[in-house]
Amino acid sequence: MRNIKLNNAVLAVLLFIATYSSAQQVKLKEVTPDNYLIPNSIFKHVDHPKNQSGGLISYDAIWFTNNRLGETLVFELGTDDVHLAVYHFMNKDIPNELIEELSLDNEEGNYASDKLRKDNLPGLIDSAKRISSKYFTSCHGYKIGDGKQLALDLYGKPDSIKHSSDYEIYSWYFMGDQELEYKKNTEPSKPIVKDSWGYSVKMFFRNDRLIAMVFLNSIP
Repeated sequence: MRNIKLNNAVLAVLLFIATYSSAQQVKLKEVTPDNYLIPNSIFKHVDHPKNQSGGLISYDAIWFTNNRLGETLVFELGTDDVHLAVYHFMNKDIPNELIEELSLDNEEGNYASDKLRKDNLPGLIDSAKRISSKYFTSCHGYKIGDGKQLALDLYGKPDSIKHSSDYEIYSWYFMGDQELEYKKNTEPSKPIVKDSWGYSVKMFFRNDRLIAMVFLNSIP
């Protein structure tokens, strides 16, 4: 009888370990940063690209647009042309928060004012390289006009929801494995990002439909 009780106790411990290990695997499951499948031949590597419209200047970013869709993609580049930030928006319906986030300077090299941005952003879009509409769907399958559920299925519950005048902003943040290594005593409660210091997603919805999105990936 004692052996049976002992065996049951051992089985309980083993079950706990297996359950805990399984939970840890789920907790540490990786999330892959989203991007766009635009060939390098279209990017045509240029050291420190510069686009200018009036007194508004965009440094180290590649701009693409499509006239039929009326949409633009902006890739802010880091070392070796890695995509540190990707912006996707409609040309004539750009959320103010997204306009403020774009890395844009004035001619003195300072942060461009809101007025300078709004007055000259159409000129930057007009000078963007025209590419096929097929490139305006992300690797995860998102495109302007999609519903919220696609994002919720992939990323889960948002870390924050902000209500603006006529749209909502859903935001998610995922810790990178490099950040996790630095914060050794931290246990992530969500999937982590490989080879990254952190990855964030911001999606703008109006009437449950996507009108713009931003991906930020802090690659080492």
